[in-house]
Amino acid sequence: MTKLLKLFFITIIIFNNIAFAKETGFYIGAEGGIVEPVVSKFRHKHSNTEIILKKSSMYSGEIGYIIYPQIAIEFSATYKLNIVCITYYLSKK
Repeated sequence: MTKLLKLFFITIIIFNNIAFAKETGFYIGAEGGIVEPVVSKFRHKHSNTEIILKKSSMYSGEIGYIIYPQIAIEFSATYKLNIVCITYYLSKK
């Protein structure tokens, strides 16, 4: 979690420096991170399904053009590597 926060703050610093630039132009950025669920598992009441949540890695990239300081057009894409949710049924007979 601390790695993700450090990456987030570094990204904010970089984007703030870009946003307050005096000139216009193109920029390219990349990010990476880990998504961690709040709970590790839970059970659905009606179907008695136990759902296990796991953390997953994500990568993101963006390209944009700064029209005016603090005004930009940006295109971004995010790719998630792992399955976030695995479900299986438990029968109680």
